[in-house]
Amino acid sequence: MKAAPAGLLLCLAVLSGTFAAANGGTLRLANAVAGPYLVSVWTEAAPQPGPVDTSVAVMQPESREAVLDARVNIVAELVGGSGSPITTTAIRGAGGNLLLYHAELHLPAAGRWRIKIIGAGSNGTGTTQFDLVVATPRVPALAFVVAAAAASVAGWLFWRAKTRRRQNLPSSPSVHR
Repeated sequence: MKAAPAGLLLCLAVLSGTFAAANGGTLRLANAVAGPYLVSVWTEAAPQPGPVDTSVAVMQPESREAVLDARVNIVAELVGGSGSPITTTAIRGAGGNLLLYHAELHLPAAGRWRIKIIGAGSNGTGTTQFDLVVATPRVPALAFVVAAAAASVAGWLFWRAKTRRRQNLPSSPSVHR
């Protein structure tokens, strides 16, 4: 079993609750007992259907040092759903922090998901879980602004073309005798 001396820093980050793993994410589970380990999990702040960045810290409970030789699997099931569980493996350092295990968990639908973390290492295997609410995707405000601008431009072009046509029409024919 390998332990990082930087475990103290990891412990302080976990205890502070402000550590922004998972690309600026939110702490979902702090120091949860998972068999012989402590596990903390971060995800995106407001996950929506699709890939959800997930970071996991696996620590020794006595020393709070990071466990660097674990195998971390993440299993997600839609609560009340009938689909198959979604499983992915978290890779140490893949998210840029060598003390954390990182994975993109692909959650295809909005709803309440039960996320199970399974950590296995030289001290044994442990499991913990938490629920994660995946929100219905929202159309960003910028999309409304762009749509309104496009509609305005289209309306102006239509009006301009119509007034030009009127200007180019010959006036009523004069009668020449």
